[in-house]
Amino acid sequence: MQDIHFEKQVAPVSRMMRLLEQGAVDVVPALWSTEQRSNTLLFIEPYFTNEMVVVHYGDNTLSFSGARSLRFLSMSVIRGYGYYDFLSSIEGLELIPLSSLQACLELVEKRRADVAVADLWAAKYHFKTYPNLKTLAVLKPALIFWPLHIGTLKTHPQGQEIIQQFNLGLAKIKSNGLHERLITTHFGHF
Repeated sequence: MQDIHFEKQVAPVSRMMRLLEQGAVDVVPALWSTEQRSNTLLFIEPYFTNEMVVVHYGDNTLSFSGARSLRFLSMSVIRGYGYYDFLSSIEGLELIPLSSLQACLELVEKRRADVAVADLWAAKYHFKTYPNLKTLAVLKPALIFWPLHIGTLKTHPQGQEIIQQFNLGLAKIKSNGLHERLITTHFGHF
């Protein structure tokens, strides 16, 4: 198999999807499997689970008990992400689409949105990295748990082989414990 091409920097999913469709990259390393995406993409077995949480201003006494408790609030969301359909089905929830998680969190910090939705680990990273976001807090329980996959186009000439090889490698690192050690090493300190 020839070398697999990845984007060298972190890019929004929408940009990665365009690069994939243009043939500039062979795989997108972090995708949710949706019905729409499964029409054109092949996915490896899930290698991680995104825990999508609601973030709010820390001194706010917001009562949260799941999706229905978000009714009539404003929520900043990352434009083009797979959770949009789910969130848009919540009655009265105003969605404010932005280009990045940092922008979403800053809108909540400035109190221009009531809440934001974020991957738990990404939110914790932002809280730790950007001092102005330390006033924000995560609400529990998680809003959505979403399995994370690597994906390639069904039309890619080596698509089936790419997916098969990633699945074999994933099975190997899960069986020998490396997968769990990597997660603990890279996420355990948050």
